[in-house]
Amino acid sequence: MEITVVLFDENGKNVFICEQADAYVLPKFETAPFHIAVTEPLVAYVSRNYKLAIHVYCCFESSVATRIYSGEVLENAGEPPYQGKWLPLSQLGRLSHADQQMINSFKEKQAALGCPPWYQPGWRKEVETWVEEHVALPLLTSNQVRSWEKAALLQLHTEQETYYVKEVPSVFEHEVTLQSFLTDYFPNCTPGVVAFEPSQNRYLMREMKGELLGRTQQLGPWEEAIDRMADIQTTMAAHINHLLQLHLPYRPIVQTLEQKAEETMTVLHQEEWLNDEAYQLLRHSLSDMLRFTAELGDSHVPITLEHGDLFGGNIIVEKQGPIIYDWADSSLSHPFLSVGVLMEEMKESFSLNEMEWLLDRYLTRWKQVDTLENLREEYKLVQTLAPLFYLVVHTTTVFPGLTEKIDKQQIITAYVAKWKQALERAH
Repeated sequence: MEITVVLFDENGKNVFICEQADAYVLPKFETAPFHIAVTEPLVAYVSRNYKLAIHVYCCFESSVATRIYSGEVLENAGEPPYQGKWLPLSQLGRLSHADQQMINSFKEKQAALGCPPWYQPGWRKEVETWVEEHVALPLLTSNQVRSWEKAALLQLHTEQETYYVKEVPSVFEHEVTLQSFLTDYFPNCTPGVVAFEPSQNRYLMREMKGELLGRTQQLGPWEEAIDRMADIQTTMAAHINHLLQLHLPYRPIVQTLEQKAEETMTVLHQEEWLNDEAYQLLRHSLSDMLRFTAELGDSHVPITLEHGDLFGGNIIVEKQGPIIYDWADSSLSHPFLSVGVLMEEMKESFSLNEMEWLLDRYLTRWKQVDTLENLREEYKLVQTLAPLFYLVVHTTTVFPGLTEKIDKQQIITAYVAKWKQALERAH
């Protein structure tokens, strides 16, 4: 994969270029594919080849074989760079037409309404200053972990501790206040929030130390993780009003699907995110969906906190037990939505029997509202509807709250495929 890097100085008035075959060009390098939000490959390349420390803004253009990233030079911006030079934006005519287009494309994006703060010059320094106001010791180093429209994540070190700062767009603003709330209620189950700033959709948390649950081959941590998720959900069922005050989205699965599924299908087809075949599949499945939601309408399981993206990569196993994090996709909905992916991972990592045993362990936590047999059937119904539910949520809430569509087609295609598989199993 070819990566092009568009780097500006801290004032955004000069762009970093290098000389190649008697021509000035933007830096480019070849690498194996990596997650589009991960910044380490770019930071390492620029440091190694040009002796510059950078803050990556984002990948603003992407194809199968190429990506174009933008960023800001944090150090040495006032000095002649190593193996390169600064070119004023007023002199872009010295570059190829393609390179000029890349630079102008990002500057337009940066100036557009709704552009994330972490795509702007000076954001990194402002955040580091904010962090130093909330930690006991001065910062020694600051490392960028991820940056894309959905979130910015920094790792920061003092002499004694390591912290992480996460900032999110307004569509995920509830994560900030929820994470702080959960720290107070469940300090042993969720990341320890040190400080948060709702006006900036930002929070500071202590480092979580341990192995990702998805890489653990021991059954014990999976049991603990399920127990802790059940603890959170059964407790939070009594605090719905408070969670609503924290701006948690309210998404009952039955009402959400019955009110928005058909409209979602139409919008996606009209905007050409669905081809005719996928659209017809969804349209013809409406009667099945209504049958399933009718069965679910008699549920005695209360609406409570639903994680939205619970899998082995969002749980870290510390010495004191599993820590559940990344609540950006959380909402108030049916609790059984949260554990479906974990159960599938459990089946792949261990066995069907152990997965069924763990599922019963989780469902037993809800036995005060229904029998285990009925809860098993309800779990199957919820998992059948889950792909269509998440497709509706993304189409009606998440996608409209974001301007970049880099992974939109991938998400839509995946949920349609999962819905098709769910229907086949149900029949």
